[in-house]
Amino acid sequence: MIKAVVRLTAFLIAISICSMVSAHIGDTKQKCIERYGKPVNKVGEITVYESGEFRVFATFFDGEADSIGYGRKERNVGLTKSEIKSFLESNGGDKIWVEAPDKVSWITIDAALLALYGEKNGILTISTRGRLERKKEKSSE
Repeated sequence: MIKAVVRLTAFLIAISICSMVSAHIGDTKQKCIERYGKPVNKVGEITVYESGEFRVFATFFDGEADSIGYGRKERNVGLTKSEIKSFLESNGGDKIWVEAPDKVSWITIDAALLALYGEKNGILTISTRGRLERKKEKSSE
């Protein structure tokens, strides 16, 4: 019974932390600035924000986030399974995510969103299908 209460408490804490870090696919740059303030860094096309213990990495296309990455500020500390689940759900809206057998990648049933968790860097990246198609086209040029 106590273990169940501890697990539930940990899950609720993870959800509340993840809801504070709530940049979403489709958010505008302005919406991200309203949530986190000015970006802390920009590396190429990636804009980096910070919120609490997390870093949020965003790329934009036509003024909207087409990929969002979540990782901890502290290096070598990964995301928990409940945090990953919360980030997927907050970005997917009413979409249903399907986990791949590798346990580190997911896709929505309509294939509009794809996600990959980098076990080495501890970053969950969620991208639109359009983002990945543009990257593929660009790399084949």
